[in-house]
Amino acid sequence: MVEVVAMSDHIDQPSVDSASPTAPTPVAEPPSARQRWLPLAAILGALLAGAVLATAAFMVLGRSEPEHRFNVSVYLDRDVTEEQRAAVRTALAALDPVNGVRHESREQAYRNFQELMKDSPDIVGSIKPGELPESFQVLFIATVFDCEMLTRVKPMEGVDTIVVQRRPRSDQPGVTVSCGNLL
Repeated sequence: MVEVVAMSDHIDQPSVDSASPTAPTPVAEPPSARQRWLPLAAILGALLAGAVLATAAFMVLGRSEPEHRFNVSVYLDRDVTEEQRAAVRTALAALDPVNGVRHESREQAYRNFQELMKDSPDIVGSIKPGELPESFQVLFIATVFDCEMLTRVKPMEGVDTIVVQRRPRSDQPGVTVSCGNLL
């Protein structure tokens, strides 16, 4: 004859180790409140430490301002002498421009003007060779242009006008820098 045993009789009974028939199976206790918050506290501590380190690095290294390229054109008087021209060149070179001091004669200025305005022949025809002034061109790289450095050049004999222009960048157009009444 076959004996039928209900499954529920076997499920509720604790399993017994054959070596120790009286040892019950250990039951896991639920984690304490401290154990539940410990991983969260570790994550928050790591985030706080990262924020402190990032802030310290930012303060120590400083905020990186974008550098701009500034073209300075020093236009000379029509009747400038060779000595005056040399003195202006020396004064500009003392300012330590990026690529030195470049001189542009009246003839070069006219050729550059023609090239720049080649699509406007009426405008090119209205200017005669020799009408454009000779100049010195210098380049500076800085976050902000310091107009003060040019205050020694402006009153020099032979200097007519000084124009400072910030070159355009992909994210900003070029502009003429106003130095107020310094220049």
